[in-house]
Amino acid sequence: MQRSVPQTAYTDIRTGHRVRGRLFLLVISLLLLGACADPSGQTPLRVGLLVWPPYELAFLARDLGYLDDERIKLIDFESPAVAQRAYREGAVDVVAVTSHYLLELAQHDGGHRVVLVIDISDGADALVARPRIETLAELKGKRIAVESSALGAYMLYRVLQRAELQLADVARISMDIPEQEKAYLEDRVDAVITYEPTRSRLIAQGARVLFDSGDIPDEIVDVLIARVSTIEQRREALQMLVDGWLRALDYLRTHPEDALQRMSVREGLGVGEMRAVLELVDMPDRARNLALLGGVQPGLRAGLTRHVEVMLEAGLLQQDVVVDGLTDPSLVREPGD
Repeated sequence: MQRSVPQTAYTDIRTGHRVRGRLFLLVISLLLLGACADPSGQTPLRVGLLVWPPYELAFLARDLGYLDDERIKLIDFESPAVAQRAYREGAVDVVAVTSHYLLELAQHDGGHRVVLVIDISDGADALVARPRIETLAELKGKRIAVESSALGAYMLYRVLQRAELQLADVARISMDIPEQEKAYLEDRVDAVITYEPTRSRLIAQGARVLFDSGDIPDEIVDVLIARVSTIEQRREALQMLVDGWLRALDYLRTHPEDALQRMSVREGLGVGEMRAVLELVDMPDRARNLALLGGVQPGLRAGLTRHVEVMLEAGLLQQDVVVDGLTDPSLVREPGD
């Protein structure tokens, strides 16, 4: 999946290709050197984002003046693999990812927290196949393009479960999201595990949806995560980011035409297409975020527990993960709470 605007130097793989080591280190160095201090003397809070329609709320917040450019730097990645590595290397302070990546981190390092639930996918992530393939069972022996990420592996596992197939029954092809549409058009793959806006583009080319995130409710969740140390040391900037994000969501709901017009440009979609795409995700407001992240039994806890069970079963985790304490509701509380 690719934006219609030029990408940063990270443009490489959501994906399966490795970034060349020297290039990655060079870009990391440029990011670190480019993080000029704001007037308060602190470097901007660096936020890693991907090509995914709900993440456009961050850019909308910046466009509307809810985020201070001198305090918050939005860094646009084309691939979760690269964004996640940047987060691990400390080149970004906050990153938007699916909860599966949080669990991958948490099995070795419990010092990361969900500070915002961005969206819950309800059809925007999907397996689409050629029209001649009418059922999941017919995927046997077929070539399936999948990005090399926790999300891609998770979706493939759930697809094969539903199809009653084994991994050996299909030909898995690791492929960057931006390459998937071209591979489909050139008949190099029979099916693709992807997400919006690539999903819609492939459907427009005749692809058939055989499985999507609506078939596994609450299992594909996008979250904003940060280290505990970042939450403690960069609280003001983080609060601005979370508040700005939620204000942008409110703006989308009260001024949909203007918001959709602004958001659709980066995704290369028309306003109507963007509206249709966003109908395939649930984007929790402040109150729902507080319910998902806070309380004795945070609403997100059950979903994370289920993710751990499935990921252990699929071999995507090497050890059990205790999900208690992985959420921090403090930034989604109303000021003064």
